[in-house]
Amino acid sequence: MGEQQPALPTWNDLRDDSPPVDWWDLQEPQFGEQVREWSDILNDVYWRPSEDGRGEPSGYDTSGMQRLRGLIMVQAAETEAVLGRILRKLDPQTSPGALTAGALLKKVWEKLSNTDKVTWQSHVRQIRKAQKRRNHAVHNSVDTGYTWADYATGGGEWVPVITTMGNESCDGGN
Repeated sequence: MGEQQPALPTWNDLRDDSPPVDWWDLQEPQFGEQVREWSDILNDVYWRPSEDGRGEPSGYDTSGMQRLRGLIMVQAAETEAVLGRILRKLDPQTSPGALTAGALLKKVWEKLSNTDKVTWQSHVRQIRKAQKRRNHAVHNSVDTGYTWADYATGGGEWVPVITTMGNESCDGGN
């Protein structure tokens, strides 16, 4: 009755400022280079037999698509860095700080003279288009569709036939 309740944790309680552990090797992932869909992991944890005995489709490695997403993110970071440099060149008093690429590009646009806006309009439009594609790649999940392929000798297997990101087809499942 008179017990004191522990204080609720705050956002700052979630910080981890501890130094990296010696065995962390960022050149070689601990469990190899593999990316599995979240649904595969969920099915592994809560496995149950399927109604038709075929099991659930799984095991398609989306590492290629995930690697591409990583490259897109790294290139976006480089674009963000150069936009920060351009903004500082246009206005040495400006500090880009933690602005996102979209906010940086808008500030760069605002600092351009009217003549430069006409000159650079198509380039800025291309950068905005690239940012939109980057957001699509980063914020959508990758899903794989399967079909059942019967073996001539009986049984069969699930075969990936399409991979999508958002509502967009990414490849033919290969």
